[in-house]
This record gives sequence, structure tokens and C-alpha cells, in this order.
Amino acid sequence: MNVSIKGDIKRNPVEETLISFFPEEKFVFLSEEIIDGVNIVSSMAGDILDLDVIVNISGKKVERRGGHRLSGDIKDSADKAARVELFKALCDATDIRPRWGIHAGVRPAKHARMLKEQLGSYEKAKRHLADEFLLDEKKAGIAVLVAQKEDKIIKDNDGRVCLYIAIPFCPARCAYCSFVSQSVGSAINLIEPYIENLKKEIETIARGLRKKEIKLGAIYIGGGTPGILPTDALAGLLSCVNENFDLSFLYEYTFEYGRCDLVTKEKLEILKGHGVSRIAINPQSMDEDVLKWAKRPYKLSEFIGAYFLAKETGFDAVNMDLILGLKGESGRGFLSGLERVIELKPQNITVHALTKKRASTSSIEKEDMGLFSRFNEMNAAMDDAYALLQGGGYGPYYMYRQKRSVASLENVGFEKGGTFCAYNVLMTDECADIYSVGAGAVSKVDGERIYNVKYPHEYNERIRSILEQKEKIFL
Repeated sequence: MNVSIKGDIKRNPVEETLISFFPEEKFVFLSEEIIDGVNIVSSMAGDILDLDVIVNISGKKVERRGGHRLSGDIKDSADKAARVELFKALCDATDIRPRWGIHAGVRPAKHARMLKEQLGSYEKAKRHLADEFLLDEKKAGIAVLVAQKEDKIIKDNDGRVCLYIAIPFCPARCAYCSFVSQSVGSAINLIEPYIENLKKEIETIARGLRKKEIKLGAIYIGGGTPGILPTDALAGLLSCVNENFDLSFLYEYTFEYGRCDLVTKEKLEILKGHGVSRIAINPQSMDEDVLKWAKRPYKLSEFIGAYFLAKETGFDAVNMDLILGLKGESGRGFLSGLERVIELKPQNITVHALTKKRASTSSIEKEDMGLFSRFNEMNAAMDDAYALLQGGGYGPYYMYRQKRSVASLENVGFEKGGTFCAYNVLMTDECADIYSVGAGAVSKVDGERIYNVKYPHEYNERIRSILEQKEKIFL
């Protein structure tokens, strides 16, 4: 799609607004006026912005022209005015309305919390989100509801830090995945040295926490697919954690098992024996044909068997992920799968909106009509998902948003019985220091981000320099 911007408006807010309507489009930004596409012309005189927004898409033309009085930071105020006018023009031109309005942030609940501090109440924060950022009432309400849930989680953490351990290996790359990971077929020989190097980094981080008398509250082992680890490697890694960290202040220990076809009684007992309290076994879909497309070709009977094996082993907190918008799965099909998951009564269910990313091989499907195809269907499915989950006793406790997601929807975690994953909240809303180890890991400590190298082979090759960096920062 061609986009022309003339005047003082920046490109980024325009592009973010367009993406919420057209997640699959590539935008070409031009300086000259165009016939088909989007034209934005602006000029400022003091605190007055004259703004013309002209949208001409698929033969439908919408124009919005007028003056705007700016306040606060003049440039930010001008960009927001452009976002609002462009959003309204696109709604008229496409007959669709993204439910999150012009809110482009990853963390809407965190924003709601900040507004509550500024305005004095969550009710005022909700009203501000709806009026100023054009959220519909449901989404504004959900942002506030999640923020209220998160308040207690953040308070109870009481300043403790989190440890994230990256296991960037998978049986195969799923079609929708954009995470840093390597298929074991091409990387099987990297696992053993990777785990040995990971132990060295864990020992270094542990020394730093002990030296500074920092309390560890939550551990999260994620991926990739951590369940891919051989039993000896798994036991060795967990033993290293237990031997090096003071776990007396730990209240949560999560292992993102991942795929059900990797679940074994022996591995579950190793996890339980080392103090892991939560696991995730993620179906992503309950439709076997969709799973084949996603390169997760297992039977649902395997998934259900793995879940009950985990319950028999004593895991009282199990999460299951589902993705809305996968290829070949309608909104109704997704809801049917969600109903089956709810019947299994896991403690946590996380609903993700499919997101198109450069590193994934999937795409968001469009109808023959063009524009963003399944928009209304996916919105309705997400609404029904909330109703089903809340009717089943689940409540939303954390959320985040990503660019180019189906219908510009959110990812949201649900829990019941107080079995939330605190790490998800603390990491997502940046409410605790996160010490991360392994390939692709990103620590955030004292407001600073510390990046490890991205791929396992790089990590193995450069472990000495990685340890030197961590010693310099943390010791």
C-alpha cells in the first residue's frame, strides 16, 4: 500500500495505525501525493495543527480535514491527532474497527496501572483509555481488570528477582513460530555442550546473587522446547540450579515442557523431584489437521494422555496454550477446541492471537474480498473465548499485544484458583529484575538490558566472553 506523508507527522505512528487494519500489508512511504492509498498532509502554526487525511482504498474514498489545538509535547500531540484521524478514516473506509483503537503499546495493563496512578482511580483510567485511545469498552475494561489482578502479584513478589533459562532447541520449527530455536535434526550435537556451558553461566549468575544478597522468587525454563532435553541433561541442569541458588525465597518454578509427544513419566518425575511446581503442555490447537499444518503432527489422544500423566505425577499447575487464527481453523473451530481444553480443567489456559513475524513461515489468511479478511470473525471468537473461560471459572491475569496479530488482538493468560504464573506478569510488565541465561537470553537488571548471543552454536563458541561479561556486570 502506498502512503504519502507531507508535513510534520512522523512515519512510525502512521505505520502502527495502518498495521492494526492491514497486518499483512507492506507499506511504501512516499513524499508526493498519490491517488490510491493514504495521503496525510499537515502544517503547524504554534499550537494549531492543520491536518488532512485522505484514504482511498478499493474504490472507497474518505476524507477528514480540520484543525487541532495541541497540548503538552507538541510533536507527540500532533502524532496522536494524526493517529486518531487516520484511525477514524480507516474505520469508515474498511467497515472494520480494531478493538484496541490507537493503543500501540505492548503492555495495555501496565498503561492502565500508570493511568490509575496519574488520574487517581481505575475507573478514570478505563475512561481515559476509551476516550483518548479509542479502545472499545470491553478492551478498556479488560486492561483494567488485568491491571488490578497484577497489582497483588507484583506486591506479593516483594522485590524478588526472576531467573530465565533458555533452551533454544525444538523437534522441528512450528509454522507459526518466530522464536530463536534450532531443530534438533540439525543441532543434536549442540545440546550436550550447550547444557554444560549453560551450567557455567548459571553458576556465575548465582554467585552474583549470593554476593549481593538478592532474593530469587521465580524460575522459568523456556524455549524453544525444553522438553526436548535428554533425561541426563535435564537432571544435570536442574541439579545445577538447585545446588547454586538459595531457593528458600522461591515461590514459583516453571518448566515450559512444550510438546506433548516429548512427555515421559521419567522426565516428569525428574522435574517434580527437583522442585518444579508448574509446567506447560501446549496443544496450540485441538484440530489434528491444523496441527499437521503447524508441523506438530501428534494425535489428540497423545496430548490428553500426557496431560493426565502430568496430573498423576503431582503437577497441580498446568498451563495449555491455544492460538486463534491458525491456518485452516475458523473461529468456531478454535472455540470448539477451547471447550475441549476447558473440559480437561487445567489450572491455566493462555489464548494467543496469531502474529505474522518475519521469522515465521505462516501467514494471516485473507478472504477473497481483500482487506483484513477474518477480522470480525476473529473478534467474535475472542469475545466468546472470554465468555467461555470466565464461565468455566477462569479469570484473565496477564496480557500483552504484538504488531501484525490477527484482528489486532491480544495474547491473554487465564487462571483459576490463584494458580497464576507470576513470572509472566513480572517479565511482561517489567516489574522485577530478570536474570536470563542461555542463547537468545535477554536480562533486564536495574533498568538495563543485557543481551546474550542469539544462536546455540554462537553461545557455545563464545561462552568464555559471555562469562567474562556476566562476571564484570554481576560480580
